[in-house]
Amino acid sequence: TLVAVNFAWLFFRAPNANVVVNLLQAIAGPLGEIPAVPGILPVTAILIGTWLYQALTRNTSFPEMLDRMRPVPRGIMLGSMMMLIFVYSGGDERSFIYFQF
Repeated sequence: TLVAVNFAWLFFRAPNANVVVNLLQAIAGPLGEIPAVPGILPVTAILIGTWLYQALTRNTSFPEMLDRMRPVPRGIMLGSMMMLIFVYSGGDERSFIYFQF
């Protein structure tokens, strides 16, 4: 579903058809060639770590996981989450996609 929504979003957000074609060509890239992107290894490691974490904790709810943690790591984790939400919230007022209709 996420891939379909993101793909459809290209058509809603692009100002014209040429931009859509250019974006689709950029997404497809040269097929069969792995791009040399700086920092691809850390990103790949984070994605694999996230997948492993999800696979190991899929039968555990978040409150259960918090109950099993010691108070200090729990506080550090929750405080870090709140700080990241605050820092990355941005504060700018960007229009939601449906406001364009």
